[in-house]
Amino acid sequence: MVYEIRRIDGKAQLKQCHSFEISNFQWRSIYRPKAQGCVGYIENKGFLVWLACEEVHPKADCTRNFDPVYKDSALDAFFQFDLENNNYFSFEFNARGICIASYGPARHLRVPFSPDQITDLNIRPKVTPYGWQIVFFIPESTIFFFQPRSRWKVKRHIYCNFYKVSEHPDIEHYGSFSSIQLPRHDFYQPGAFVKASIL
Repeated sequence: MVYEIRRIDGKAQLKQCHSFEISNFQWRSIYRPKAQGCVGYIENKGFLVWLACEEVHPKADCTRNFDPVYKDSALDAFFQFDLENNNYFSFEFNARGICIASYGPARHLRVPFSPDQITDLNIRPKVTPYGWQIVFFIPESTIFFFQPRSRWKVKRHIYCNFYKVSEHPDIEHYGSFSSIQLPRHDFYQPGAFVKASIL
């Protein structure tokens, strides 16, 4: 499986990008809302990401960045830009746009983004009659701050995966774009990411 990231000029062209479904539910998923997304690349600026879920009245109790949004109902996007190591970026959101953004090789070995780096993501949540969605931006400057020697712009591909998740027992679910073959729920495995080519 290879996801194709289309080059765009701005947000107005985001819906022209190739969409993906977050439809591989595994482990103890007692709730399976329909979720999807897409990614576009603005040359020399960064990546624009759209995530959406058909979920009316989603659980969204967290109100401060770095609160445990995975205990709400969350949409996540993980990206590995430097192909020479296992460090990756993780972005996790609830329907309010509350975010956990961090970088590192594993769930408990990640560096959190600074307040300014969170601001630079330009997170835009939106609630509709049919569900909720998040649009956010990953600046190239942020990528190179953490990975100054990354060569993804030369190789024109990265690795990524996308998730719909809640650890709350009433709506527990673990959905992903690319399925993960592990005995217990764990999205924080770069080996589960898929290749994404930048067209």
